[in-house]
Amino acid sequence: MTVLSAQEMLRALYPELTGKNYIMSVTTFGSFDMPWTSMPPFDVEIGPVEMGHMEIVGSGKSSPATERHPVLAAHFEFGRDNILDQVSFRSPEAALEIENDRIRKQVDSHQGWSDKEIAEALKGAGAKFGPNEGADLLRVVPLNVLEPFIGSMHIDSTEFRLRHQQKPRSLADLYWIIVGHATLGAGHADEWSLICEPFEGKIVWITRTRLAPVASQKQQSEYAQQAELDSQGNIFVSSDQGKLIWMGNANQHCLELLGAADRQTMGCSVKQDLAQGNSPESSMSSLQLEIYRRDGHKQIIQPGAPILEWHFWKNGDQVAVYSGLRSGEGTYALYDSSTGRRIAKLAAPADEALLPQWAKSRGELDDESVPTSIELTRERMKWVAKALRQIGKIRPGTRREDLLKTFTTEGGLSFPTQQTYVYIECPYIKVDVRFKPVNDERNDFKESPNDIIEFISKPYLAWSVSD
Repeated sequence: MTVLSAQEMLRALYPELTGKNYIMSVTTFGSFDMPWTSMPPFDVEIGPVEMGHMEIVGSGKSSPATERHPVLAAHFEFGRDNILDQVSFRSPEAALEIENDRIRKQVDSHQGWSDKEIAEALKGAGAKFGPNEGADLLRVVPLNVLEPFIGSMHIDSTEFRLRHQQKPRSLADLYWIIVGHATLGAGHADEWSLICEPFEGKIVWITRTRLAPVASQKQQSEYAQQAELDSQGNIFVSSDQGKLIWMGNANQHCLELLGAADRQTMGCSVKQDLAQGNSPESSMSSLQLEIYRRDGHKQIIQPGAPILEWHFWKNGDQVAVYSGLRSGEGTYALYDSSTGRRIAKLAAPADEALLPQWAKSRGELDDESVPTSIELTRERMKWVAKALRQIGKIRPGTRREDLLKTFTTEGGLSFPTQQTYVYIECPYIKVDVRFKPVNDERNDFKESPNDIIEFISKPYLAWSVSD
């Protein structure tokens, strides 16, 4: 029903395109060998010929000048529940599209303009719905036409966005955003955001944000101030009104989930779907990041190659991504978290020490953050000596209860009679231990504090292991 719904929505929103014998072209892709679990994102073009075709002139030759451009292009994404997740619309050659691009460039070229001067420039260019015409806009936005697709929408807020700051300069937005909630069918309410251009009030973007089921007052207060991950792997961000907004499930969707220092932003490296024909090996890498921000905003970043390492920068305002087919031959890129725009890009240098700070890995940044001095070196040596003396007291013949005063267990493969233990003060210091059961019966062996240590390895360093 997803493609049928897309056609119905386009016919409803653009009735002026009907009756002209236009062709609707749909493109998507996915594995032929593996069954699809949901409809992949797809693109739609409306125009006089099929997508990508050219008009043949003269002796059968064609050129870019004869290419038939679509009168309308749209990108659709539907959820697993077959309800719209997001759609964007664009008319590449329409005068309205050209005028919107022109006024944004004009505002960008006048960085010193005040908000009033921007509003006047918009009005002078012919925009009917500038920053002060919100009430007029709501009278023309076709919410009744959208009702079969999103439900009856109750408007919560309207805002005209003039521009946003992206160092070293501001960039023009110049659009209305209408936020409301609606319930479709028997499901719970979802939040919908409509973005409208200022000249004719046309909708150019629709996005759904799934709201979490109603939480207790305690949960609401816990989630109101920051992004969170619950015990079931559900990712939440807070709205400006303190509502709990569900963004997805990390266990099902993410290879890795990171929180930014601002405690408002979270990032997910998205799993590749085996159902789309990816190999098990490639499914362990990611080609896409999703950035979840306050008020339910989601930004997608696709560097164009497998993501090898990534981290937040400047308290979550930016995201650094290292991508490529293999380490040492990749590309570093820095993105704006709020827009997904690439700010900087560079190839991997021969010497990693030449990398700018933002491009260094989390491990390298952690290494550089460790304070060093002659006095600190002495203190660290004293601590290591203390650890070696404590570990040295555990010898064959001592009991399990003696070991547990200095060590604790870690995850990973283990057996009742043999296990790896980690030093209580540092999980990277480890020993392997073999026990003799206190009752000397190895069948159906159960751990006891009185089990005797038969063998203990020398201490060694290794990264932590989790189950």
